[in-house]
Amino acid sequence: MVVVAQPTGSTTIEPTASFLIGIGYRIGDEWEISARFPISTGESNGPIEPFVEGARNPDAYTQIATGGLELAVKPHFILSRDMRLPIGLALVFPTASGDMYPNIDSRADLGKAIVNKAASASRGWEERALFAHQRMSIVPSGGVLWSTSAGPGMLNLGADLKLELMFDTGANDPVDRDGDGNPDSEVDDTAPKDKIHSTAINVVVATEVFYGLFDGLLSPGFRLWLAGGSAEESLSVVGSGGGGFDPGGVQFVFEPGIHSHVGFTESNGFGMDFRLGYMIPMGGELGGDNAPSASVGGLKLGAGFFF
Repeated sequence: MVVVAQPTGSTTIEPTASFLIGIGYRIGDEWEISARFPISTGESNGPIEPFVEGARNPDAYTQIATGGLELAVKPHFILSRDMRLPIGLALVFPTASGDMYPNIDSRADLGKAIVNKAASASRGWEERALFAHQRMSIVPSGGVLWSTSAGPGMLNLGADLKLELMFDTGANDPVDRDGDGNPDSEVDDTAPKDKIHSTAINVVVATEVFYGLFDGLLSPGFRLWLAGGSAEESLSVVGSGGGGFDPGGVQFVFEPGIHSHVGFTESNGFGMDFRLGYMIPMGGELGGDNAPSASVGGLKLGAGFFF
């Protein structure tokens, strides 16, 4: 939950859920094209009371924040029957809503920006580019996938490296945070300031281990990843002696999960995939190192058709 101070009182913004809609198409055994688009929600509760007791509160509403539209291509270079190298390139267009420094007549943009940041945090900073408002992103990636028979099932191992380059496309400049009535550009150099990064970077190194049973009907396992870089903004910390922090940093995440691949036909050409996982931050900003009460976890539920 985030509390936003206003002259008329405080507004709380509490993120609730985030949805990632995707579609992909495989060309032969080697090429894959895909598109993804996130939509996240949050509840905003302001200080204004209903005009009539028992009536709908006009200052309590659901906030909907759209993310960036991602278009990606990923060729798979087949090295052997058991090993392949997926190499990807994605473009994320600046459709993510919100602004951390909105105009006075667009205060809802702050809530949308916070909802998008919360959605990104609940994914362990693994998908920052999808939720970066006012950003155009280029995301190259590469990895290795290896599968082999092991006992009654299949052991599936994977490793991946991804670089997210997020370029500012026109976010509003920071407002005054130290209370002297001047914009940050006019404040004394020793005062804390917010800063918009023209280019934000996020590097993600990930690995996964899953063990498939019953032809993939049940695959328990886990994922590990390390995400680090610079965030979209550096935030001042008023009252800390002129210090500040960049909410980027380095984050290590452990995610246990279960995958299921259910075929509806004998040839297994049509069916559904199901995924369940829980994101557990291991220390870092999301684990509460900066504020113990601010730890973040995320339950992931996924389902999709394949044909």
